[in-house]
Amino acid sequence: MLKKLYKSLLRTKEERRAAGVVVLYGGKSGNSVFVAKELGKQLKKNGIDASVKNLLNYRAVNLAKETLVLIVISTYGEGEPPPVAERFYKELHAGSFALSHLQYSVCALGDSSYEFFCQAGKDLDKRFRELGARAIFRQVDCDIDFRENAVLWITGVLHQLKNDVKTSVVEMKENMPAFYEGIIKNRYRLNKGGENGVYHLVLEVNSSRTKYQPGDTIGIIPENSDDLVKELLSHLESKWDYVILWDGKPYLAGELFRRKLEINRLSESVIQEYQLVVDDEMLSKLLSSREKLLQYINKSDLLDLLVDYPAKIRLEEIVSLLQPLRTRYYSIASSFKNTPGELHLTIKQVESIRNSRIRRGACSSLLTQCLEIGSSLRFRLVRNEEFRLPKLSGVPVIMIAAGAGIAPFRAFLQERSLRNDYDNWLIFGEKRVSRDFLYEDELKKWKKQGVLNRLDLAFSRDGNRRVYVQNRIEELQETFVDWLRRGACIYVCGSLQMGMEVRRTIRSICEKNTKKLGFELTPDRYMEDLY
Repeated sequence: MLKKLYKSLLRTKEERRAAGVVVLYGGKSGNSVFVAKELGKQLKKNGIDASVKNLLNYRAVNLAKETLVLIVISTYGEGEPPPVAERFYKELHAGSFALSHLQYSVCALGDSSYEFFCQAGKDLDKRFRELGARAIFRQVDCDIDFRENAVLWITGVLHQLKNDVKTSVVEMKENMPAFYEGIIKNRYRLNKGGENGVYHLVLEVNSSRTKYQPGDTIGIIPENSDDLVKELLSHLESKWDYVILWDGKPYLAGELFRRKLEINRLSESVIQEYQLVVDDEMLSKLLSSREKLLQYINKSDLLDLLVDYPAKIRLEEIVSLLQPLRTRYYSIASSFKNTPGELHLTIKQVESIRNSRIRRGACSSLLTQCLEIGSSLRFRLVRNEEFRLPKLSGVPVIMIAAGAGIAPFRAFLQERSLRNDYDNWLIFGEKRVSRDFLYEDELKKWKKQGVLNRLDLAFSRDGNRRVYVQNRIEELQETFVDWLRRGACIYVCGSLQMGMEVRRTIRSICEKNTKKLGFELTPDRYMEDLY
């Protein structure tokens, strides 16, 4: 009986090899496609035919003809799938598919500092099981530093697919974009008198090498402030020039904390690892409450953790818990065609006070306060193919922004002006018109010239009631529907919370006007760049 079962299992694996494997991915940052393509390479390397597909172009009904699907998906907003996977997600949950023939596995990407960590992946895994599909390997959740768990998932999948028990460990080497270098040419504040400074920064770049498109972003690995590093070392009773090993190399402790380690932000995994070392009762209670933990993560840094939950701990132990400095991303605020040799950014200074200590964003402080005019800055150019202007001329464009989210739309309007595409509508929101009207002179000039067909504003602290961009959209919904009927593409840029409110409002308007519109908004007509 056992022999017969074993032969059956072998036959099933051979059938899967013959039928091929479909690897599906959906995300915003590029991590999902990276993991999916890496899996595809490993499958082919092991003699297993595999095709890697974007969920944007995949319909749930196609699952009926598949035998094995492997899905890599990120979570977006409040536990939702990313825009490119939204149609597939809806179809899968709305349809009554019979998937008892199908085997699958899910790799979920997310950020544990958000409430709905890896929720889209969890939802897909649950739905596949409800429809009768069988998991070939368990769902794996990946945090910001996704490589280790992604390798675990790929290795587990390969182990299940191969006939031999031994499976070589997969090495995932990320093919990061090359570094570019710019010189800070100019910097000035846009919101004089505003609460947190918003700055316009101009980088001088090599025009023959640094070519970009409207919608692209740059990634900067920041440095932690000397003040924070000194306070941290003082608390740990250590010195800047203390030599410590990290990643197999010797570093001065001060330089290691300043240039290599993430000390300005906390993550759930770092707090969990710290608790394993210190075994603090109050910290254990914090970890048991997801809501309180997320609130703490969002307002605290490493020094806060050490002060709030003190313990006798060696510097080496702290270093072993920490993650490498994370890249910070900024939308490009200029059109290459309009300003070749320059790259413009809009930077909001992140600043707050906690425990009588001023906390500043590592990268925003570096760009707005620390680096002087003439300083060099290394960055990576990140292509954002899912936030592109229409290729065809004459397509109306609706841009919705709050605060520094206006950055890519400054680039859009420069580009559209050069193309003589004047069917543009900007809905912009900030706090007060008197001090927070970012790029006021430029926007008014474009409105006067006709580059901006419409300019509607929402300043939430002016007037008797708070008005945000989503309220302005609601007030102008008849005009909004008319633009959609004419084929307008919608672009949204700003905070995650703002983006979710805007999306709810637009969805509601579209549902009310289904007959007038006669279509649903698709990812190629509704694009978001949220942070």
